[in-house]
Amino acid sequence: MLAASEQAVKLTKAQAVAFARPLPIELEGYELADLFPDHQLSFESGRSAWTADWSKGEEETEHKWITVDAVTGKLLNYSQLKRDKQMAADAKLLSRQEALQVAQQFLKAVAPMELLHTEGPNLYEEMNPYPPRAGAYSFFFTRVEKGVPFLENDLQVTVDLRGEIVHYKRNWFDGTLPDPAPQLSEEEARWRCPAAGIPAYRAAISSAITQSARAASYPADPKPGAPSLQYSSAAR
Repeated sequence: MLAASEQAVKLTKAQAVAFARPLPIELEGYELADLFPDHQLSFESGRSAWTADWSKGEEETEHKWITVDAVTGKLLNYSQLKRDKQMAADAKLLSRQEALQVAQQFLKAVAPMELLHTEGPNLYEEMNPYPPRAGAYSFFFTRVEKGVPFLENDLQVTVDLRGEIVHYKRNWFDGTLPDPAPQLSEEEARWRCPAAGIPAYRAAISSAITQSARAASYPADPKPGAPSLQYSSAAR
């Protein structure tokens, strides 16, 4: 749920233009066709998010959707719809490594601080809910804090074969994170659950961490999208 101060935030067209201008997204020939609140993203992030629909062509056949935080102007989502154009036979197509460099440059421009707290790309590709996109390369940079990966948090970038960014999504919890340090030692966990064996030991560690994290950082109901810590300790 949005705080009262966030509920009142409304993005104007002038602000949408101002927020879009410094972004590394080509908008030449595009006009701002629509501007609307993104209620789903606002609910997930707890911040006021607005989407600007930039269109091109007499029949508005090409679109670029730019979603930003209405307070800070930070880019949250980006996608586009364009006519497929025949590529010249001698057109240079990007390799995966070249596309990765394009993706990293884009992230340095739109999410430089978040990028410093990620690993990747695609270290946890099994967590990717989207199928591969034909004619493009997708990269996922997973958030890592103090050596612990937060699989719910990442930066997603898709680059087409021409080197154009066609999709971006920022999955990022902006609140205070719980301390990833376990609250029980291995010996204490074994003492508490001597008969249950390894599964109970894992459960004890997970339960202690979860309870401590919730008490420290989420005294009330957690916000949707808030990351949770996941541990797996193997007893020898």
